[in-house]
Amino acid sequence: MSKIGSFRLPMTGGSPDPAVFCPVNDYVPDFFVPEPEWPALDPVTNEIQLLCSDEGDRRIAFTCTIQSAGTYTVKVYGAGDALLDTQVKNNGVAYNYRFTEGAGYAANGYTTFKVSIKPTAALNLLTFAVGYISGNQVSNWRILSAKFNAPNMTSLASAFNNINVLRILEFLTAMDSCTSMASMCSGCSSLVDLILPSSMNAVTTMAAMLSNCTSFKRITWPSSITLLSICNGIFGGCSVLEKLVYPASMPALTRLDSAHSNCSLLSSVTLPSSMPLLANMDSSFSSCVKLKSVAFPATQNSLTNLRAAFYNCVLLASVTLPTSMDLLTSLETTFQYCNALKSMAYPSSLPELTTLNGTHVNNYSLMSVTLPASMPKNTSLYQTFSYCSVLPSIVITAAQTLVTTMYQMCQYCYELATLSLPATMNEVLTAYAMCYNCKALVSVTLPTSMNKCTNIVQGFQNCNALVTITLPTSMNLLTAMGSSCANCPELTTINLPLSLPVISDMSSFASVSPKVNYISTCTFPSTQVNAGGLLVNHLLTSFNQPTLRASIFGVFSQVGSKLLTSCEIDWANSTFSSGTSPQLRIDQNNLDATEIDRIFTALPTVTGKTINVTNNPGYATCNKAIAEAKGWTVS
Repeated sequence: MSKIGSFRLPMTGGSPDPAVFCPVNDYVPDFFVPEPEWPALDPVTNEIQLLCSDEGDRRIAFTCTIQSAGTYTVKVYGAGDALLDTQVKNNGVAYNYRFTEGAGYAANGYTTFKVSIKPTAALNLLTFAVGYISGNQVSNWRILSAKFNAPNMTSLASAFNNINVLRILEFLTAMDSCTSMASMCSGCSSLVDLILPSSMNAVTTMAAMLSNCTSFKRITWPSSITLLSICNGIFGGCSVLEKLVYPASMPALTRLDSAHSNCSLLSSVTLPSSMPLLANMDSSFSSCVKLKSVAFPATQNSLTNLRAAFYNCVLLASVTLPTSMDLLTSLETTFQYCNALKSMAYPSSLPELTTLNGTHVNNYSLMSVTLPASMPKNTSLYQTFSYCSVLPSIVITAAQTLVTTMYQMCQYCYELATLSLPATMNEVLTAYAMCYNCKALVSVTLPTSMNKCTNIVQGFQNCNALVTITLPTSMNLLTAMGSSCANCPELTTINLPLSLPVISDMSSFASVSPKVNYISTCTFPSTQVNAGGLLVNHLLTSFNQPTLRASIFGVFSQVGSKLLTSCEIDWANSTFSSGTSPQLRIDQNNLDATEIDRIFTALPTVTGKTINVTNNPGYATCNKAIAEAKGWTVS
């Protein structure tokens, strides 16, 4: 008897088989009612039977191949098993047919037809796949169910691709010659269950087999599946799949990339306890927003790629990684947006890892992370811990001699109090916004080996608790330091390298850091002409950078103490060529008339530039004519 039907409230007339329709198989204990007047589908050996409806355009098309390039016979049966159509097709030639409206078995307001597919001679069916009709690009044929009794099938690749009314697919025999089920039921949005053949000793790929089957809930695996190696995208987009248990051992499996992506109700998954050849899990569980925990086998020494494997798994709280992943190269965005993840421990060594880009971005609950003691090939820490807002400590372990970027590495780590960097980071080129908005960070020591770093723009901006910043004397290739120490309310001391021969940008370098009382003197290059908005609010009594050249410059206090009594830059060789008026601000300080006049005397001759010296003790008595004679407007 056909199993097509529906689960309804219990009623007089019988009850379901408790061994099949029970909670352990995810069935609710309701009564199973077969749909009325649907034909029994009981294919004989080497036969496929389909049940189809006359909805829509009433068409169907498919292609079969036959052993020894034989022919196959298709018969269509209507009401009372009346034979409505019979055709013999050559090997690989498409069959197509348009059902007669209302001529089939009655069911639910439409009618159904049985389609029988058999080899014409005593040969074997080898492949079956739905297809197009010439001139008609519709492939969503109204196939409601299919039964296979064809043990010698070699491929079911794309067999029912996008048949969105397919509800039941049954295999009545082992299929030990079938090598491919790739995209077999892809887009079958009405399919709920799939019971695979009892044995499939030759199958190697199930890539995208059930992708975007938006009603799919259960799969029954073969007892033997030893050659299956490719499962990329197998359940991708199965949006109501809640539980998944893989076979205990999948010895040939190499790919699970995108295998479960966008399974938005998947809350439980049991991976094989043995999958020694698994190499690729790129985006494997991406956007599984209900998934809470995953455990890997202890050893995965073939695994190379975990990129985005758990991206946007917002409820993921526990991941047990293998203790050995010796070939792993990528953890890029692996745990990005895993908002519930509280701790992470990596293997002690990841000898082939090359990137930690964005690995823990937006891990809002992450409290502890143990990085490998050895990851000698890692090249990037780009956004690795960005927005880990409660993470208190980060230890970058071992010598990271190949790391080139720490761009935004731990920005918005609000509770980060300790950042430990290894002694050797010879290749770092940028630390842009590395600790931006790390409000609990008290101190950080950059390695002396960071002598190739060129950019620390916004590196420590908004670090509310930071008291001292020391840039190594060896860090003399810096070209950009804009806002690197800005808005640090507790910062008192800034130690610069002894020289910065290639600096090009110090704009707003330490602006609005109101407790800064010491900035070490540095030697700047003759080409440095952009130090705009250098220091606003401070406790400096002296600003002494006699080689600093500027295109726009300001050192002043808006509020609080006005302690600055002397200010020295390379006035004569500064261009003051950028920005709006005033191009030069030394107002709101404690400069007397003698110091102001000395600065006026040192200024270059300009056209249409303004200098602001107001709110200084010497403003009223200084000799403004000195500056005005050089083209300056004094305010």
